[in-house]
Amino acid sequence: MRGLVILVLLCLGTLLVVLFELGIFLPASWNITLMLVLTLGGIWKIRVSSLSLATRWFIVLYSVVFIATLGYLFDPNYSWWPGGELSLAYQTNPDIIALMTMIGLIGLVGLMVGMILAAQKTPKQIRYGMSPNQPRTLPLAIFVLILATALFFVWLITPTDSATYQLGTPGFTIATNILGFYSAGVVGISFIILAFLDAQRESKRRARRLKLRLLALGVVSVLFLQLSTGHRSDSFGMLLSLTALYLTDPHATSNVRVWFLKFRKTRLVALILIPVVVFYAAFGVLRASGERRLDPTVVLDGFRYGTWSAVLLTNLSLAGQYYEGSMVTDWGATYVDYFLSLPPGFLTKALGIERAIEPTHGPAWWFPGISAGGIDIALVPFKNFHTPGVLLVLLLVGYLIARIERAGAQPRVLNRIVYAFLFNVSIPWFWYGDMNFIRGMMIAAVLWVSYSMALSAFGRHASERNPIQLQRIGAPSLDL
Repeated sequence: MRGLVILVLLCLGTLLVVLFELGIFLPASWNITLMLVLTLGGIWKIRVSSLSLATRWFIVLYSVVFIATLGYLFDPNYSWWPGGELSLAYQTNPDIIALMTMIGLIGLVGLMVGMILAAQKTPKQIRYGMSPNQPRTLPLAIFVLILATALFFVWLITPTDSATYQLGTPGFTIATNILGFYSAGVVGISFIILAFLDAQRESKRRARRLKLRLLALGVVSVLFLQLSTGHRSDSFGMLLSLTALYLTDPHATSNVRVWFLKFRKTRLVALILIPVVVFYAAFGVLRASGERRLDPTVVLDGFRYGTWSAVLLTNLSLAGQYYEGSMVTDWGATYVDYFLSLPPGFLTKALGIERAIEPTHGPAWWFPGISAGGIDIALVPFKNFHTPGVLLVLLLVGYLIARIERAGAQPRVLNRIVYAFLFNVSIPWFWYGDMNFIRGMMIAAVLWVSYSMALSAFGRHASERNPIQLQRIGAPSLDL
């Protein structure tokens, strides 16, 4: 059945690509309806691991950008964002909206095909208990040093003129304005992730509890410092990573963890994340509106004009250019820019070199006249290789996400670090450009090497819980 679903989706994606390249665009209402059906079906049926947190999260993350287009199901002249004359003209042009939503639909099909392909192999089931081969953990002093390092890097990205958040005013920071170290916040949070992973591996109950309490104090401090910058993506990514690591802990033996695995209660994941999402959305409303109070009108406008809707303006701009015939195809030049932009910002700034892609210019700023910054993940492949590129690149992205999720269920430190970083960079990656994912994985690799060296130098063995791999069980399926 899974093979049949893959075949159907590939045929659908190929058909959409052919129609698009021939200049035949499906009505926006058709595209939106198909995206809605595929999104709900993917969340409900695609299973890559026991909980499939990553695959479901990324399907939601991709589709939520297009939630603003639901209004076109009821009004073809609908507009979702107040803007200038050109922006409103694009939003009320049925052909441009049809073109824009069709690109989004092709990307969603590719993303889901890649995820299903990665679920072909049979995973291993994990039993939790004692193992003679015990992993090593860091002593408490090194653990505290990791937390202190995390706070130091997050402090670097905090405005020096105020320790409380300023609405819409990032302020002067040491990391960005002096060092050119734009990833300081991500680096700091990477140490929080590392501390949590080390605490999960700790077998002694008292030591484990002490590490977790210290970690909780560090997380609260990071949240305060991060929110003071007026930014939410780093700290929200941290909370996503920690939640995913907790729910998929291969070292846990508690009844709560076993209950999660046995019954696959993904609804409880939603119950954990919903309050967090509401808080961060409310914070975004305050920051965007400049208000210091949350009345119903401010809240409703904030959710309507949220980050997800702003990202869609870049889709609108590119669709408008393509419709008018003014879009310039890059033919892979953007991906060359990715390679040229790999050196860290603090190094290039010290050498006086400007990278091809910076936080202030690059794909996220292709259309400053209409868009508000940000770029949907399907747009770079479209501008470089049109709709065939969208289908293929998003297929590879979906496959990569699912493979990382499958590997993340295993107790290897590298697998768990990469799995955590997948969540940590998820929003910046899908909404602000591929370089966020690339740099996130670079940081993850450095973090893994550093942790391995620290374990070799300071690590200690203890009587510890360690997963014992059992027989293979039935392959994850689409339950169709």
